[in-house]
Amino acid sequence: MQQLDNFIKSLFSKGRRSPQRIGVIGDVHCEDWALETAIKFLQAQDTDIVLCVGDLADGNGDLNKCCEILQRHQIPTVSGNHDRWLLSEQARSLPEATLLKTVSTEAQQFLRVCPSTLDLQTSYGLMQLCHGLSENDMASVGIDDFGYALECNEELQGYLYGGHYQLVICGHTHRRMVRHFKQLTIINAGTIKQEHDPCCTIIDLENYRVLFHNFENECKITTTPASSINLRESF
Repeated sequence: MQQLDNFIKSLFSKGRRSPQRIGVIGDVHCEDWALETAIKFLQAQDTDIVLCVGDLADGNGDLNKCCEILQRHQIPTVSGNHDRWLLSEQARSLPEATLLKTVSTEAQQFLRVCPSTLDLQTSYGLMQLCHGLSENDMASVGIDDFGYALECNEELQGYLYGGHYQLVICGHTHRRMVRHFKQLTIINAGTIKQEHDPCCTIIDLENYRVLFHNFENECKITTTPASSINLRESF
């Protein structure tokens, strides 16, 4: 756990080159095989760093293994609402809910220290990694949200009025997305859950592209991106 904490702190060390290629893993939901596949794929794509948007809990796979994989590969990870629910033993009647008694002490410790947000300076500007939006792990911006839905989105408006962030990377909805709002770009990394259009994401800041790579199965990801989106284009 201390190794991961030191690794995250090293990202902010003076003189370190800001990351140009960022790999992102969407909501995990216990998909241990897919998680290992995604990490190895993203690391093989010359990424400077790989991040995870959380929701490790609640699925058909092995949560303990997922936590071990993330720690072993030193993947900075934020907490999602399903992780929070698990630790407080809420919403355990959900389908595929993970029971706390099945979670190892080490995995519980990892889940408890995952922050709600992580900030990282990039060449594009200040980036925030979160699960929903900001500290709210249940908030989101949908691909179909317009007008009043955006105006009354408190977290989105907080980003826009605050003006601190240029890039937000999130998950929660299981729907991959790139949207641009004034000075702010929001990228949703989707999910690696195999029943929900699984993908992993590469953010290429040098060439201003967001690449979504589809899973063929839990052990294979397509090398040709399913979509390549201009990071500077408005939605």
